[in-house]
Amino acid sequence: MSAMTVKSRRRGPLVLLALLMLPGCSPPTYDIIATIEMGSLMFNGRDSEGTTRYVEATTFSVSRGDAVQWSIAFQRGDACGYEPRGGHPFPLTYGVVPECWVQSQAPIPLEDGVIYTAAGYAGSRRGGGDFRLTTGAVEFIDTLSNN
Repeated sequence: MSAMTVKSRRRGPLVLLALLMLPGCSPPTYDIIATIEMGSLMFNGRDSEGTTRYVEATTFSVSRGDAVQWSIAFQRGDACGYEPRGGHPFPLTYGVVPECWVQSQAPIPLEDGVIYTAAGYAGSRRGGGDFRLTTGAVEFIDTLSNN
């Protein structure tokens, strides 16, 4: 067996471990809950203790399958610091970009009856929540208790 073959075999487990550590492969560390407040779609983070203590996000998006419906990211720098106030942007209103955040995907109108996913990321912390709009209300699918 050549030295090339031995090196390739040793890297296999490392590649698999690296893939398993990607944010998309692990369950969320907190829920993102969608609600309707004063006619606006709102998002809030909640950890397994029911608090925002372990909620962090420097990016946030709403998607429909693979199609991003709205996406924002924290803008690091002198004027805004290096992490969001409180470690996260919540509460968020759909389509409203908070101060010190930038929009990478303008909001697309959401439809009743469709399942959407809200996601927030910051380092190893990941929040998520699925929801469906129904005539002036939101049905929340609890991602933490389902994993």
